[in-house]
Amino acid sequence: MTRGAVALTAVRPHSPAARAGLRPGDRLLAVDGLVPEDAVDVMYAIAEEQFEVEVERTGRVRTAVVTRHMGQDWGAQMEPPAVRHCGNRCVFCFVDQMPPGLRPSLYVKDEDYRHSFLYGNYVTLSNTTRRDLERIKRLKLSPLYISVHATEEPVRKKLLARVRPR
Repeated sequence: MTRGAVALTAVRPHSPAARAGLRPGDRLLAVDGLVPEDAVDVMYAIAEEQFEVEVERTGRVRTAVVTRHMGQDWGAQMEPPAVRHCGNRCVFCFVDQMPPGLRPSLYVKDEDYRHSFLYGNYVTLSNTTRRDLERIKRLKLSPLYISVHATEEPVRKKLLARVRPR
């Protein structure tokens, strides 16, 4: 999915999203004028009781207004952000210490602050860009689950065994 196009994976019948005419497979292009980078942006943009969405369906763009009661779920699920994989070879990596034969999703090494915010995954923030940090601050993404094993750069570098540069 490209930036500015977050796909809806499910729309609950009779929900505010369904009443606005949204369907699974629709691509959210904008919410109240904000072009979302991913589902995290959408979550923040839909905080109001009423918001306008621009969606693309089968090549056609349309606008819809979603109205709900404060605190009511809007009734749509979005595709999760694509996983940013870890570029470290940490000596303490729990994924490397797991036994063989478990479900494949348990062996995915992610280093993604969005998945930390959404799902509680632990991150070292070692591969986080300045832009990522600015976004975390701007959106006030909290809680983030940060694995801190050292704060001195030479020690941290050795423990994380970074493969990819910052």
